[in-house]
Amino acid sequence: MAKLKAPLLSFLATGNLAKILAFRRRGKTTVAESYPFPMDRKSTEQLTWRTVFQMAVEWWHQLSPAEHLEWEALARPRHMTGYALFLSTALKPNPGIYLPLIGGAMKGDIDMAGHAFNGFYTSPEQTFARIYLSTPQTIPANTWTKVLLDLVHFDIQGEADLANNHIVVKTTNRRFIFGQAQFVAISVIPGHRFGIGIQLNGDWVSSAFYHSSKSATMSVLTSSPMLLSSDDIIDMWVHHDMDSDIDIIDGLWPTWLAVY
Repeated sequence: MAKLKAPLLSFLATGNLAKILAFRRRGKTTVAESYPFPMDRKSTEQLTWRTVFQMAVEWWHQLSPAEHLEWEALARPRHMTGYALFLSTALKPNPGIYLPLIGGAMKGDIDMAGHAFNGFYTSPEQTFARIYLSTPQTIPANTWTKVLLDLVHFDIQGEADLANNHIVVKTTNRRFIFGQAQFVAISVIPGHRFGIGIQLNGDWVSSAFYHSSKSATMSVLTSSPMLLSSDDIIDMWVHHDMDSDIDIIDGLWPTWLAVY
């Protein structure tokens, strides 16, 4: 739908046309350009807070119907929903929120009388590991290729199996699995598809595909909450449909697999 101010072909046109063109005033000139789509950088900070938010949502769903009603009643004078107040309370600065990110579980009791969170942190007997790629890896075209992750960023329970380039879970726990890979910019051609997938014991549990729109570094990311069991094996794979082989970038931040 067009959301323009002033006629389309006038010198004063501003606004967006069907999320295809954007008209902007720059000084005394009207400029027509492609519609700007915000880039999701998926930084470590963003992923951390997304994980915290998802864990808080999961906790809300574990409350009983009676507890939901109590939060709704408390929220009503504030013109909020019980869900919104619960998340607002959970995500306020609170040591209990951050401790799960260093290996604890997001468990505990809720003080319904005071509507506070208690016992938010338990001992770190949870999978908390991140492994990454140390050297560039060449990926053949049109085939799924396992990423040879061979360095540890952190691993509190010794679950990184670098000899086999994967993570082996030691304890049953609910975790979020994240995987990211970056294809080198000089080889990326617009109009091609790039994929990433995570396997749990040889079965696909998460995947995503991205289409290249320009010659630039191509980042692919996938994530999924999982109920993990002892001896589960987590691998990461990538795919592309270029006409020739292409490398993925090594390093701590470009290509990695993590379980939080």
